[in-house]
Amino acid sequence: MKLKSFFVTFLISILFLALSIFTLRFDPEVRDLEDGVYRSLLTSIVEDGDLNIINQMSPDRGVIVSKTYNYPNLHDHGVAALWIPIYLYTKGVSNYSNSDGYFISDNYRVAMVLSNLFYALALIILIYKFVPILFNRKANPIELISILFGTSIYWYSFVHPSSTDLVSGIFPFIYFIQLYRCTGAPRRLEFFLFGLSLTFGIILKVSLLFYVFLPIYFLIKFRSNLKESIIKFLPSLALGVFTILIPYMVNEYLETGVLMYTYSQIVANYYLLYETVLAPAGYLVVNPIYILAFLGLYLAIRKNKSIEEKGLLTLFMLAPVLKVLVESFTYAGNAEYGARHLLTDVFVLLLLFPAFYTNGIKKTLIYIISALCVLQSLFMSFVYMRDISGKFEWGIFYEKDFSAISDQLPKYRYFLSNVLNGLKGDDIGDLILFYPLMLLCSYALYKLAKADLLKSRILLYFIAFFTSSYLVISIFNISSNSKNVENLQSKNFYDDKVITNGSLMYGLNDNVGNILMHNRYSKLRGDQKYIEITEKALNEYSDKAINEIVVDPIGLKKKIKERDFDFIDF
Repeated sequence: MKLKSFFVTFLISILFLALSIFTLRFDPEVRDLEDGVYRSLLTSIVEDGDLNIINQMSPDRGVIVSKTYNYPNLHDHGVAALWIPIYLYTKGVSNYSNSDGYFISDNYRVAMVLSNLFYALALIILIYKFVPILFNRKANPIELISILFGTSIYWYSFVHPSSTDLVSGIFPFIYFIQLYRCTGAPRRLEFFLFGLSLTFGIILKVSLLFYVFLPIYFLIKFRSNLKESIIKFLPSLALGVFTILIPYMVNEYLETGVLMYTYSQIVANYYLLYETVLAPAGYLVVNPIYILAFLGLYLAIRKNKSIEEKGLLTLFMLAPVLKVLVESFTYAGNAEYGARHLLTDVFVLLLLFPAFYTNGIKKTLIYIISALCVLQSLFMSFVYMRDISGKFEWGIFYEKDFSAISDQLPKYRYFLSNVLNGLKGDDIGDLILFYPLMLLCSYALYKLAKADLLKSRILLYFIAFFTSSYLVISIFNISSNSKNVENLQSKNFYDDKVITNGSLMYGLNDNVGNILMHNRYSKLRGDQKYIEITEKALNEYSDKAINEIVVDPIGLKKKIKERDFDFIDF
């Protein structure tokens, strides 16, 4: 490594260290993502060598098992392939260190913060580097600040870490690069890599499922010699797809005994489009910067003349639009700060940010509007900080004055005092044990920042990393899953577990929890229509779900019939 490269890497590592201290100390609890599912998933991979998290889940949540005696996990497990190296390092430090300090006591907490910071910084670098690629000019600070603070990137990077959406936000950038390579100088290898990337994205985060239409661009680009192109490149694309898809299907079958996509059973019989998009806590209210994308779309269509450019723009834009529409028809709704699920689509926002299509006074006006959007986003983050460990209750008017800021000052003083103590050196000796990992991450970020993204091999290395990581996890799961189930059976572990056979029971905790949450919020709003809708949905779901219970040693069927859902945290 050259001296300059080492010096820059060192500076990045110091920034990484400072941000780690801030994030770990600002929110000392660092909430477990999805009620501890991902903590359990990583632990199960490392300690058991499988994806069955039933013996890692808390007794209250780990009540239901599938007919294969696995915990039916609705959440995407592909992200573990990206987090596992950092988790392994932090677990090793925790196991072999004699310290019981703050940073050592919970290796998962540190692993999530370091992983999240790494991918968040990678995302920010990609945003900065893609401006010249897309618009043939450098990004200025106003545009970067608008995207960083106008969206919820800053929140899920540094305030509430541990979000799978930040990780998935990298993949649309990868898709664009691979589309460029596949159509610029077509080679079978590039189509194979595109198939790997596209399919891994789908198992990484359900939000990336809506980019599955991108291959249609090949039909537009190669329309003049379509038959020859299909014969030449389709097998390579298919090979990439099935390299990831086959082990994923095997893993899902081992988990549930049926072939199903993780979130395929969360579609509700009511819709929440208004609550998700508008409402007092909807995406466009909390993060109004996305409204500017509609103006950017109009300007982009006017600028892009060719059918290829318009086709590519349409296919990328289609992903977040379809996602929001589908999300509004699910039990999940929107129960957190800001447009978290749209972090996956930051590339699309960048593509449609109107400042890149305007000049002079029009651009100045865009900057002014962007500043107002940023202020609104920051203000709503103060509102949400009223209860950082609670849920963001959509559809309720929170503030009619600025009490969110004044009431929060004591809490912020407490949080910031934690950060200050960390920067002064409290437990810093323990955190230094993680510095070699930070240095390695910093070098990877440096190489990303220096790379010519359209030509560099760094993308090839990343694709090779997540592909090999997922395949190794799958091999271990296939070889260990049944053995571990037999071991748990020999210890009578399943004596108090409810054995189920069907997707409704597999998704009971998540779906019923969300219905109950929506019902509660409807009552708080005094919305009689949705009170009735959610109560009807609860009754219909419950009556169908109990028919999927096979073995019931704890009387769960009776509880569900009596609508006693104390075992569900909502």
